[in-house]
Amino acid sequence: MNIATTHTVPPFRHVAQREKRAKQTHMGFTLQERMNGHYWRIAGRRRVLSNIFLIFRDDVAIFPVQCQEAVAHLIVLRRAAQHAQRFYSALDPQSMKRVQPWGTIAKLADFESQVTELLLCIVAMLEAMKEGQIHTRIQMHVMIRELFHEVLISFEDLTSQLGALLEKVQEAKL
Repeated sequence: MNIATTHTVPPFRHVAQREKRAKQTHMGFTLQERMNGHYWRIAGRRRVLSNIFLIFRDDVAIFPVQCQEAVAHLIVLRRAAQHAQRFYSALDPQSMKRVQPWGTIAKLADFESQVTELLLCIVAMLEAMKEGQIHTRIQMHVMIRELFHEVLISFEDLTSQLGALLEKVQEAKL
């Protein structure tokens, strides 16, 4: 018996069902609760981000496992920024008018771009370590230190902006 003829569920139907369930799950939350979730998903990474920065700033020798951990944490932060950007960009017209997130959407895009650049530099440094390219590794380390400082400034600015949007919605409810 041919599996293709007995399979009654169209391909990728499970993906559509999962997306539908995710939307239904999110629909159970208020706008304020969803905004709060996006805020904490990003702001909750503050300590990790600061610690990674301190390692790259203070340590002369960075080990491959430190680069790998930094990459893993930065990917989580980057995804959180991407999800928040998609969330705010997809608000319904009434919510968009109420929240007015246009500046935040731009800051999220800029922050995501900065984190991507930082990720690429850390991966390049990791590759230079594996290949024994000491000069390249040192150049990348110096570049990462500079980029990280800018990312931290953008992070604080972004979380402040996200917090202000959340406060605006909370005050509107009162």
